[in-house]
Amino acid sequence: MRVLVLAVTVTFAAMCLSLFCAIAGQSGLTLQSFVTAPTTWLGFLGWAVGLCALIGFVSMASVLDFAFHHRIFIGIATIVLCVFFNVSGSSIGMWATPSGCNLASENAGLLFGTARGIRTDEWLVLTPFFSAQGATGFPLISETIRGASTVTSVVYALPSWSLPILFHPFLAGFLLLGFDRGLAFFWSARLVCLFLASTELGLLLFRRRRGIAMAFGLVCTFAPHAQWWIAINGIAELFIFGSMLVVLLHRFLAAETARQRWLCAVGLFWCAGCYLWILYPAWQILFFYVFLLLGAGIAIQWFRAGGRLSLWQWMPPLAVCGIFWIGLMGACAWLGWPAIQATLSTVYPGARDVSGGDGPSLVKSIFSYLSALGLAPAGAGLTTASSFFTFFPLGLVFGIASCLRRDKLSIALASLAACFLLFMYVEIPVWLAKITFLSQVLTERCPMAIGYIETLLCFRALTLASGGDRKTRRYYGVALALALVLGLGLTVRASQSYPYPLVLLCLLFGCPLVLFVGNLGCFLAAPCTGRARRTALACAVMLCVLPGALANPIQQGTAILTDSSSARVIRELVASDPDALWASERNEVAQYCVANGAATINSVNVYPDLERWHRVDPTGRYEDIYNRYAHIRVNVQDEHATTFELVQADLFSVDLSVEDVRTLGIDYYVSSQDMTALDSADVAFTPVASLEGGWTIYHVE
Repeated sequence: MRVLVLAVTVTFAAMCLSLFCAIAGQSGLTLQSFVTAPTTWLGFLGWAVGLCALIGFVSMASVLDFAFHHRIFIGIATIVLCVFFNVSGSSIGMWATPSGCNLASENAGLLFGTARGIRTDEWLVLTPFFSAQGATGFPLISETIRGASTVTSVVYALPSWSLPILFHPFLAGFLLLGFDRGLAFFWSARLVCLFLASTELGLLLFRRRRGIAMAFGLVCTFAPHAQWWIAINGIAELFIFGSMLVVLLHRFLAAETARQRWLCAVGLFWCAGCYLWILYPAWQILFFYVFLLLGAGIAIQWFRAGGRLSLWQWMPPLAVCGIFWIGLMGACAWLGWPAIQATLSTVYPGARDVSGGDGPSLVKSIFSYLSALGLAPAGAGLTTASSFFTFFPLGLVFGIASCLRRDKLSIALASLAACFLLFMYVEIPVWLAKITFLSQVLTERCPMAIGYIETLLCFRALTLASGGDRKTRRYYGVALALALVLGLGLTVRASQSYPYPLVLLCLLFGCPLVLFVGNLGCFLAAPCTGRARRTALACAVMLCVLPGALANPIQQGTAILTDSSSARVIRELVASDPDALWASERNEVAQYCVANGAATINSVNVYPDLERWHRVDPTGRYEDIYNRYAHIRVNVQDEHATTFELVQADLFSVDLSVEDVRTLGIDYYVSSQDMTALDSADVAFTPVASLEGGWTIYHVE
């Protein structure tokens, strides 16, 4: 039976991977075209052989022992290799597509996968800003971004030679290695540390079960939620430092020497500072409650087990480190205060005031992991819906089963998930939202936190079941069967709106649930030790890991952004006229300019430059439009008045009169239009260079 489940799992996984490639390669996919394509069967055979080898490899006890005992060394070696070969997961290959205005057609550097156009926050915003910092010497106050003095340690934390870099360790690679290799370090180090930190947390929560802890680390690292958002908003840092806070708290309590306590105290406060300076409350607050609950549970368990720590043991390290930490936090806040103050006073996102109650519109988000099975790896999934691979309602049913077995940690986690669900579906009083800081949490972010809790509940249940007697395993087997029945019904209902044939939907949505539950059933039925249990767990984890692992491409180098013919033209003009101010009719072109060192007024304004826009809007009529975090389009037109239009929450357009071009002091304007037709007695547009994609740089005289 176990061999049959293994064979079916490998067969299905290979079919899914072939389907992923087919969806990525063509938009009008049908069942007939999928079945008859020769590449489908070649891909299927290749994937099947590779997956069989992989499962056989990881199910070997000697391999697992080696990987566990040398996991830190293996992680460091992985980072070194990625840095040496300039390998990252960036989607900067999009600059060679219409989404990137076709600004580059050479040196794409794509080794595997597909550049994700939907990840604009990464390839269009964050990575060009990293490049801009490298082109200008990594200043704390950049004159390039926004074309005005911009604090780079807030909103999007960027590498700079300043104090806040202490709490952004993964940005240090840019300072030491430069932009190219720094980007490789940024991607690889966060991925490795996410796995290591999650594994350490798993060892703590799952009774030192090495296989279960490493499986938990893999599922967290390659969860669709983690992989789709890994480059931005500090998502990787959130899990890394949140997990390490819990682990270090346990080690601080269990420390036997003063030296160990001091080291743990330093680590605790440093991780707390790193977590605080992620500065994305919409997720920080939700996961703060999760890690706070885990930390409290660890402390209570330690004290109940007879642990004791005298005042003179814990007070000195915590007091000294706390005072020093407060000083560092104050200094970092003072350096970034202009940006913090400006952000808090914006219409978006500063005016955010949420009290919950948006649940009815978020029902489908509970099943968001479904999109990762076939749509997200193909580039068609919505990243805002990406969550953890819980095969809902498996986590919920397992959690209830553990609660009935009176497992206190499961009871606490399930209660917290219920609170988040309540916040999603019921509008709470404003005063309660404010004192709990949930007023800063978008309700559409709640499913991600709930998914993480469900993942914890699943692995906690596996731990309890694998360490119990036959009666306990049967108990969880019944819960597993109930989850399968509920899950199949809910999955069919939730998958009806996807625009693919019914047979493909069954392959993508129904089969994974059946196979996942089947493998977990084999895990519960297998002896406490042995290859059968390891193989079953490896198969189950593989189904969770594959979609997330395919979420980002494998990219070598950054030449497409910094060494294309367009980039060289921009850099030459910047070198000849370093104080010039740039603008473009497209916000994408503006980001490409700023990436190559051009001070561009409509590069993404991470916080608004009100003084600049007041020059062309002296009455403040349009202030609600430009007082926000925003992408900006600047259209120069032959009109007497400048107007603003809000396109979406983070994008507005400026129809700038020719006279106001001079008012704003723009020296270079990049356009696909013939700007000489707008020449006037006061302003003249002279073409000075051409870029790929049909763009022309005009000097404004």
